[in-house]
Amino acid sequence: MNEDKRMAEKEEHLPLLGANIIFLIGILALFIVDILVNVFIKAKNIKVSTNTFYSVALITEFLFILLPSYLYVLFTGKQVRKVLRINRLSIVNVLITVGIMVFSLPLIGFINFIVISIINAIGRPIPNPLLDIKNIRSLIIGTAVIAGSAGICEEVMFRGVVLRGYERFGKTTALIVTSLLFAVMHRNIQNVAGIFFIGLVIGYLVYRTNSIFAGMIAHFTNNAIVVVITFGLNKFAEMAGIDIKELTESQQALGLQAMNIAAAIFWLFIVIFSAVVFAGLITLLRHNTQDIVGRNNDQVKNMEWRVENEHRNITFSQYIPLVIGLVLIGLKFTQDIYYILSLNMPEWMKWI
Repeated sequence: MNEDKRMAEKEEHLPLLGANIIFLIGILALFIVDILVNVFIKAKNIKVSTNTFYSVALITEFLFILLPSYLYVLFTGKQVRKVLRINRLSIVNVLITVGIMVFSLPLIGFINFIVISIINAIGRPIPNPLLDIKNIRSLIIGTAVIAGSAGICEEVMFRGVVLRGYERFGKTTALIVTSLLFAVMHRNIQNVAGIFFIGLVIGYLVYRTNSIFAGMIAHFTNNAIVVVITFGLNKFAEMAGIDIKELTESQQALGLQAMNIAAAIFWLFIVIFSAVVFAGLITLLRHNTQDIVGRNNDQVKNMEWRVENEHRNITFSQYIPLVIGLVLIGLKFTQDIYYILSLNMPEWMKWI
């Protein structure tokens, strides 16, 4: 590869230190928000309303996730369009992306089910309270906030800045690391495996299409379906006269032993069917993006060149923001473990 191509390729990537700082900023923002909310709840002895949750979520996503990521790319002097892969996505690839995410949900559910079953065997699962989405208005608002804002802001951060920062170690390593950081940033130890899988799928879609729009659409689709399911569960509980808190906790308490054979077989059929369709759509995407990958072969083939020539400049100091962020997440995961094992949690840990 000639020097001009090498320089052009290098212009698309970001410094590792900057990517780790952006990750730390996001983690700090989430922890500060959590602490402030906990202080408010304890001081006022009230529950946070759904509208308040939406307001906090929007502020966090746009002010502490999207804005620092975008400003950092501008600060580096690199072309935002190239760095963030702001490239056109064909209608066919849009449909394939949506299909992949739809049929990945049963696989994610299967992963989460295994994790919950393991947790049931050693302790108790962490409740995930459902949002109060009971009418069309709240459904639209919930979709806009939970699916829309996260789909835009978190994709710019992770499949934009963080992914670019770690590409010097190769495409596969960058994809795995970014997906892992994406998973742990959600700060719930029992959901890490499922979210990690989601991150891998979304990252792969972005790589194959060379478009961050694929990531945004995939992220939006996943979260939007979760919002719709939440709406359905709320409606079901309302019609059945069931306490929604009791419903969600009982669902999470389900282990393999609690499933009857007929339900288990049906659910397994859904998972297998979804896995087959999912694999077929991935194959279709690979076929449909051959020309895109072909145009970007220099970037893929020369990962080894970047590793050989750039890793020499990497020092531990560039990982310090990442280490700080992971330590904070470790504290939250420790809190989760205390809950799962029904241990007496130190008072200071309850504020995290």
